[in-house]
Amino acid sequence: MMTGTSKIAILAATLTLFGASEALATQWNVSLWGKRRAFTEHVHKLAELVEAKTNGEFTFNISYGGLSNNRENLDNISFGAIEMAPKEMLSRFSRSSSTRPPSPTSAAGTPSC
Repeated sequence: MMTGTSKIAILAATLTLFGASEALATQWNVSLWGKRRAFTEHVHKLAELVEAKTNGEFTFNISYGGLSNNRENLDNISFGAIEMAPKEMLSRFSRSSSTRPPSPTSAAGTPSC
């Protein structure tokens, strides 16, 4: 199982590899629910690290309920209205969710984040 630090390192390496710091400025809309708390701190840390690594060219617009209703996050990601929401929120409110725990890999065989 990958730790949060490992996921951050992989994202930062990917951004560097594909030249995100040389691309036009990019902003991802991130939908969270509730208020800022321990559960959401990893998203803020990821935003901070990515922005620093890309010299501000890649940022996260983190919103608590302002971008998407938590029950509509899956649809809004598929429509391109938002780019990111915590996996725990997505699996909890997914129309196809079941009582069994999520698989550690996605259908494509890559680790799920």
